[in-house]
Amino acid sequence: MEVAPSFLDREVMIAASVTRRLVAEELCPPTIRITGLDDSYTTDLIYLKQKGNRHFMAKTYKAAIDAFEDAIDYVCMYHFFVAPCNQILEVVNILSNQAECYLRLHDYDEAAGCVTNVIILDGDYEKARITRAKVELASYKRKSSLLVLVQACVDLDNVLESSDPYYKETARILLDEANGF
Repeated sequence: MEVAPSFLDREVMIAASVTRRLVAEELCPPTIRITGLDDSYTTDLIYLKQKGNRHFMAKTYKAAIDAFEDAIDYVCMYHFFVAPCNQILEVVNILSNQAECYLRLHDYDEAAGCVTNVIILDGDYEKARITRAKVELASYKRKSSLLVLVQACVDLDNVLESSDPYYKETARILLDEANGF
């Protein structure tokens, strides 16, 4: 009996939100449409991401946001929930970088929206959990909402399980800050 190749064998990634829905609703579709960008779009996507990164390094955050937004426009026309891993990871990186720009500009609502989209695509992305916790801690300082403080602690607890020492240490520092409130 021949076994169909898994998503990993095909280098395809499923967004975390899709996986949760498939499991929660006990859906088992016979086929899941794989959406990918053709090579020219991928090249443009990477170019715009790099442009945004250069603006970020220069601390011109609004220009970085614009470049990242242009990059995301390339994938908005697709239902980009099941795609080649490298492409979905590029989108995750772009959205995460865009969220960090909004955070640096103190636009916490936009930062929260971007970083939530990252977590929808990749629930295990530690950089996004750290960014969301930063946004939540900043929101808590402004609004004193216990709910956002609890979510920040949950995000940071998830990162504490990381094998990456940088993310683990950052999570510890932010968790200490959260516990001080």
